[in-house]
Amino acid sequence: VGYADSVQLSYDFAHRRHATREEESVPAGSDPELFFSTPADARLQSILGLQTYNALRSFDFLVSLDEVDPERLAVTGGSGGGTQTILLDALEPRIAASFPNGMVSTSMQGGCACENACLLRIGTGNVELAALMAPKPMGMTAADDWTIEMMSDGYPELKQLYSMMKQPENVLCESLVQFKHNYNYVTRRIMYGWMNEHLDLGLETPIVEIDFPAITDEEGAVWDEGHPAPTERGPKHEQSVLSWWNGESEQLLEDCLGQSATAKGFDQKIRPALATLFDLPMPETSGVSVKYSAPVEHDSGATVVSGVVIDEARRREIPIRKWVAKSDSETLSAGTAIWIHSAAGESTDTPEWSDAFAAQLDQSKTVVVIDIAAMPTDASEGKQRTNPQPRRASAAFTYGYNRPLASTRCADVLAVVSAFQNPPGGVSLVAPEGSAAYALAAAAIAGPFLEDAVIDVSGFRFANLLHQDDEDFVPGMVKYGDVDALAAWRAPYALMIRDSGGKNWATTKAIYQARDASDQVRWPASQ
Repeated sequence: VGYADSVQLSYDFAHRRHATREEESVPAGSDPELFFSTPADARLQSILGLQTYNALRSFDFLVSLDEVDPERLAVTGGSGGGTQTILLDALEPRIAASFPNGMVSTSMQGGCACENACLLRIGTGNVELAALMAPKPMGMTAADDWTIEMMSDGYPELKQLYSMMKQPENVLCESLVQFKHNYNYVTRRIMYGWMNEHLDLGLETPIVEIDFPAITDEEGAVWDEGHPAPTERGPKHEQSVLSWWNGESEQLLEDCLGQSATAKGFDQKIRPALATLFDLPMPETSGVSVKYSAPVEHDSGATVVSGVVIDEARRREIPIRKWVAKSDSETLSAGTAIWIHSAAGESTDTPEWSDAFAAQLDQSKTVVVIDIAAMPTDASEGKQRTNPQPRRASAAFTYGYNRPLASTRCADVLAVVSAFQNPPGGVSLVAPEGSAAYALAAAAIAGPFLEDAVIDVSGFRFANLLHQDDEDFVPGMVKYGDVDALAAWRAPYALMIRDSGGKNWATTKAIYQARDASDQVRWPASQ
């Protein structure tokens, strides 16, 4: 019943909120009303996360009961209950044995919003998540559903893992492919035997289900005079729960963000979180290469050559244009600037050309333009999405399995930085307005590979995004400090921030100061 309720709740919340919130405005610096929608996804709040939290607290309750043996706690569930079992196996060390049924599979991971969460299955799946139970006892069955191939795809790998951990007898998958998706009596008999064996229950086998008298309504009642039912329900309750959840997170991160941020707190919690959100290393120089076409002369007298940076590990080609100023005595020592061009819509061969770009070229002598605007924004379609419409109600269906576009663009920038290492005068990154969502992260990950980074933030904040399909959306970025934390992530290396949208960069200032590098972060004097 709980699982069925959660399906309906997640469906209702996702459809109701995503249908209304995208048209609402969120003023800069304000706290949005939290519902299961984009503001919640930006804080990594999900139906699945809430259910998992409740299940973990249920174990606390069980352990508190005098009649419960804390050494023989087990968990099982079918379908969505199987998903919850997999996650509990991974998170709850007190589980002695488990039986996640109907959901350990390589071909489908759960079709409900309550079975998905942003970032959960990027580069992995339920078989690998289930493997986190090893080497403790874990059983399951294969049926005529998405688990039908488990006996040849998934179970052999689990057996190999358990054998490597010297416990091959602790994993089981029985083939019951004559049945559709189920947790029927045949399956339950296998589960009973599994629990009997591994919890050392000493029951006579085979264990046969017997009829039992149903409890009365009074015996099954949850709410009574001593425990009255909550009066707050529906959307108001949803909002209060998520607001409480947000407050708990803020308290846990109190020494990591804002004026009270410490280097220790930032390094222990924020730095690894940001590395997870963007999930990218700095690529090896040997793994990238550059191909050029014939050079042409620009009206300014500079030489322009188009080309691509090839990121071999990601099998991706990033379009670039390399500008070299008209030769003079400073050319060899001025350094190389990497310029991000993110504005779409221009039709010229050199759409980045502007007064600001001309000044940068005059200063740096060599400028490599990353033409982000020419790259596809929808990997599934291989083309740019114009006037994007919501794909699915829950962000978890997209970002539970795929990296956000900002992460991909961050990787593109890092590949170009890697390809143009070690020129005379070093490499700097220049990110005009519109690229802060990924340029700040790229500057942080590149670290000492960049002599300097100049990022035009211009009021951008992840907290102000209204929809999951926004090209700058990154799940979790608001929870872990927004652009302020991304800038602090670059410390102690040189950084200039252009931001007309506000002066409050408390985390950045605190972390740069903690690393004795306050002089390395700058804001233009006009701000």
